[in-house]
This record gives sequence, C-alpha cells and structure tokens, in this order.
Amino acid sequence: MGPGTLYRHFPHRSALLTAVLEDRIATLAARAEDLLAAEDPDDALERWLRAFLTHARVNQGMGGALLLEPDGTSGPDCHRRILDMAAGLLTWAQRHGTARADLTADDLLQLVVGIALSTAHGEDRPARPDRLLDLVLDAVHTPPRRDK
Repeated sequence: MGPGTLYRHFPHRSALLTAVLEDRIATLAARAEDLLAAEDPDDALERWLRAFLTHARVNQGMGGALLLEPDGTSGPDCHRRILDMAAGLLTWAQRHGTARADLTADDLLQLVVGIALSTAHGEDRPARPDRLLDLVLDAVHTPPRRDK
C-alpha cells in the first residue's frame, strides 16, 4: 500500500493507530462473546484472561502513543470496553460460585496488565507470563485451583 492510499483513509497517525487498536479490541470483544456462550465459566474466564494478557503484551505501547499524539486525540475508550468484557466473564464465574466474590473486574485487569508490563522484556523467560497468570487464577478461584 502506498502512502497516498494510506493518507486517504487515515489523515494522520493517530487515526491509523485508533483504527488498529479498535480492530484489536473488537477481536477481544468477539472472543469474550464466544466464551460467554461456553459451558464452563471458569474455563471461559481463564481463556479470555489469557487472550487479554497476549493483547496487553502486544499492544502496550499503542494506547500510550495515542495519548502523546499532537492533535490531542486520546483514542477510543478501550479501558471501558475491556472492563465490561472482564466484568461479564467474572460475574458469570462469581454467580457460578467458583470465583471470589470480593474480586472486581478492575482488580483483575490491573493484575493482568501488571503481568504484561513486568514481563515485556523477558525474552529469556518466555513461560513467565503464563506462570504468573496461573498464580493469579489460583487467587481468583474459590477454592483455589491446584491442578497446575
């Protein structure tokens, strides 16, 4: 694709970044919707959190780049959309009685984002993000899972 074609569709860098980020959030939302139709709320929550961890690790700089754009755009309200996805899956597991009642979706997202940020440059330990997420999942469940 040539620069002329690109700029006809995206008049500035922030428009392109916003479109890419919105597409990636839509993919994450579709995954949440598919998982909400699953049989097991614990499995659904775990699978979505793994997808979210991948998303957070891959896209961590994109949201920050949008905040720094000179035209003042801050991009789509990604946090609200992701929070709603997490809340839906967590609430389902809580109603099922297998996720801690005192846990909030915001708490859960903060933990996963923390894993993404703390392992961003851990190429020497590629299994670490999944191991840390397993520990978070143990803390989420009531009673804690001990099968891993």
